[in-house]
Amino acid sequence: LDAIAMKYLCNIRRRTENMGIQLQLPEELPHILTSSCAPRDGARHLRRRVQELVEGPLAAFLLRCSRKPGKIRTRWENDALQFLE
Repeated sequence: LDAIAMKYLCNIRRRTENMGIQLQLPEELPHILTSSCAPRDGARHLRRRVQELVEGPLAAFLLRCSRKPGKIRTRWENDALQFLE
C-alpha cells in the first residue's frame, strides 16, 4: 500500500507542477496514509484517504491564497497536513 500511496502523491505533485507550483510533501506521508488502512481495504480506501487528507485541504489552501504560490511546503501536524507558503 505504501507504493500505491506514493503513486497517488506523485500524481498530485505532478499536477501541481503543471500549474507552476512546487509541492513539497513530508517523506513520512505515504506511511501515515497507509497506517490507517487495513490491507484488506485496498487501494480504494487509500484513495479516499488521500482525497480527504491531501487533495481537499490542498484545494482549500489554493483557494484561500490571494496569489498563486510558487512553492508550497507542508508538514504533518495534529493529524492533518499543514500547508505553508
